[in-house]
Amino acid sequence: MIRPILLVEECEEDAAAIQVAFRQALVGNEVSVVGSGDEAIAFLEGEGAYANRELFPGPGVLLLELNLPGIDGFDVLKWAETSRKLEDVLVVVLSGHHGIREINQAYALGADTFLFTPCQADD
Repeated sequence: MIRPILLVEECEEDAAAIQVAFRQALVGNEVSVVGSGDEAIAFLEGEGAYANRELFPGPGVLLLELNLPGIDGFDVLKWAETSRKLEDVLVVVLSGHHGIREINQAYALGADTFLFTPCQADD
């Protein structure tokens, strides 16, 4: 079974662009999208709306934006580190943050790679 990709991205336009890029690149994995850290944790735990693992199987890849409402990407990484839910999941952090501190923190919390997004929305 090909495991899905979980994309955690609050910006609908960015999420749509990533999905288009995957289709154009002929990526065969299903892409599930959630817009917050809270939803990401619920999805990864298989809780609430994501309890049916036949409809929402655990991902093989987590694409995680750091700048999220509420629980941010760093908090998701901290949760994952203690829960061990991402041991066999490729964790790709997406961020407009270009500071070495953020990059090092993401790696220290278990990210497998860190990709820079070309721009970020004005706060």
